[in-house]
Amino acid sequence: MGLQTTFTLPPGSNIADFFDDPNVSRVETIEPYEVKDGYVRLDYFEGNKHEIRFTIAYLKERGAKTLRQETFYFTPITLHGSTSIFEQIYGHLKVNVFADTNDVFESENFAS
Repeated sequence: MGLQTTFTLPPGSNIADFFDDPNVSRVETIEPYEVKDGYVRLDYFEGNKHEIRFTIAYLKERGAKTLRQETFYFTPITLHGSTSIFEQIYGHLKVNVFADTNDVFESENFAS
């Protein structure tokens, strides 16, 4: 699962992928760059019952190269019957980071 949302890349980000030109490998932004309908997915997570640390990847679109990564922390709910860690991570993102998102469900055969 991933999230489709608008996000902003910081100055100095490489946005060459937005030009769809194989001869262009690096274009750095001078100002923040807004990506509309971009794709955000869970890249990595680890932790225990006291804290989960997870990294998300920002992409132009599903299957594209990672433009940026960001790490977050939260305390998981570990009571019997609570939602899975994956659901808690995406719930944390939707409530605390990305207010206006659309869920994108992955097929089992797609590796991004």
